[in-house]
Amino acid sequence: MSTGHASAWASPRISDHDRNYNEEILSPSTKITKRRKRKIKRLRHPTESYLFLKFIQFLTVFVLNIALFSLCVGFCVSLLPIVLLVRKLVGSCCVKLSSRSGNLRAVNSLDALWLLPCSKVNNVAVTSIFFLVEGQITQEEIRDFIDENWLYYCNTKKNFRFPKLREFAVKICSGFAWKPIANFQTRNFILTSTDDNKLFQDYFNDIENSDYLRPEDAENGKQFLWRIVLFPNFSDSEDTGFLLEMHRSLADVFPLSRLALSSLGYKTVYLRDRCYPVQQACLGLSTAFAGPLMVVKRMLLPRPKCLLDEQMSEGNCGEKTVLWSEAIDFRSIKKIKDITRTKVDIVLMSCLAGALRSFLYKCGDEVPADVRACVQTDIRAQHSKLKLDSKFSAMFVDLPSGTEGAVPRLWETRRRMDTFSSVIERHALHAFLKFVLLILPISFARRFVDYTAGKSSCTVTYIAGPNTPVYLNGKMAKLMTILSPRITGQGLSLSLVTHANQVRLGIVAHQRLPCDPKILLNDFQREIDELHKHLSNRTLPSHLRVRARQQVQIDERGEEQV
Repeated sequence: MSTGHASAWASPRISDHDRNYNEEILSPSTKITKRRKRKIKRLRHPTESYLFLKFIQFLTVFVLNIALFSLCVGFCVSLLPIVLLVRKLVGSCCVKLSSRSGNLRAVNSLDALWLLPCSKVNNVAVTSIFFLVEGQITQEEIRDFIDENWLYYCNTKKNFRFPKLREFAVKICSGFAWKPIANFQTRNFILTSTDDNKLFQDYFNDIENSDYLRPEDAENGKQFLWRIVLFPNFSDSEDTGFLLEMHRSLADVFPLSRLALSSLGYKTVYLRDRCYPVQQACLGLSTAFAGPLMVVKRMLLPRPKCLLDEQMSEGNCGEKTVLWSEAIDFRSIKKIKDITRTKVDIVLMSCLAGALRSFLYKCGDEVPADVRACVQTDIRAQHSKLKLDSKFSAMFVDLPSGTEGAVPRLWETRRRMDTFSSVIERHALHAFLKFVLLILPISFARRFVDYTAGKSSCTVTYIAGPNTPVYLNGKMAKLMTILSPRITGQGLSLSLVTHANQVRLGIVAHQRLPCDPKILLNDFQREIDELHKHLSNRTLPSHLRVRARQQVQIDERGEEQV
């Protein structure tokens, strides 16, 4: 960056300082007059612009938002009621005609979206959660656990809890419909594997051979929309691996993780805020006004030119590799969060950006650029009741992998993520997808999802788990990780999970990547250690010092009692 420019934010060169100093010494008579004429200009960030340019930018964005908002309102008022009426009539007629062979129930369009194959890869969208439980677990224990927590009969509503778990998808003329599974038995959904490598390689490659789960396969017990796989003596230990797999048409990763954790005894009660209706109304108005322009901007984004995307092409990208990191102490991340007054997800994203920078450099990229990530988010209210559904909400963030230094990357990540526009973006994409599903076929909406998700180089998912361990029939879960492939069916997918004061990074990647994904796991742990080393000696904010002293006293008393 040129330091001679008046708006440069870097420090001036030493040579310039010496030249100015010598000039002042040679002409002492003009020293006072020069000081009066010279103005001290405020140092600005490179991304900061002048006030007039800010006004022009604001005016342009405001006019575009008004124009797109007017077009959307006019279209909704004129054509949307007719389209909704026609789709309702066609859907009800198709369900009635197809119900002659059995009782059918229409599938929600957001759920039916994931029953179609990806436009690039014939991929089935399955999300998995893996637990490592101490001791041995039998199929009978898992069967009783599922019957008691997931499939029991609710007397008040006169139906089963989560009826979607007892059904499978069938194709009809207007889309898909749910059909009850004949002779439903829980034991058919529980499998036991004797090969640990099945988890890492074979399973994730076997499910890519079908576009959706066919009804004849479901009736014959070959394929299901969900199942549980047990791995006794996992990795030559006395512990049991517990793998929960669920198709995205049933639920995405957020209600799936909430279902698993609540079934294992972790229940968090979130009270509804008094201002929640007002907040939702303001957010809805902001999304309706600024959402159309934001969706257009995301669709016009250029394709990323990253080393991670060079090896990805049309068709199958090879077999998948599934890995996860060792346990990382979550207390060090919380200390960084308290010192810098940021959020946990921002600290983790900055460390992930540093790990990607090191990974790209080791893969041959001498000057790594920023990596565009599609961060999956949950737009459901925290106090809402658990419901198995699927929603597509994400925000695109350029992780500062091109920024050198762990601390500057943290500030740059916070500047890019902690904005109100990112909150609007996740709601705008979800609302636009629902709008597309109302007026266009499901296949077109699937292409829109693939096209939008293909604008990023990787997918990142963050799940905030419990601070304490969870138990299955009195047996503690030592490990928890999320294994979620990309929506596009190819490329790199990363997941960050916190559980029992531990953080783990999970990776689902294709073998066509230029380097071994294990390098990324090691670099992520090293990045956290480096950031903690730079910031751990700084003083905590005043409102957190008392809490830290109390925690130290509690730990000392616990050690004395032991």
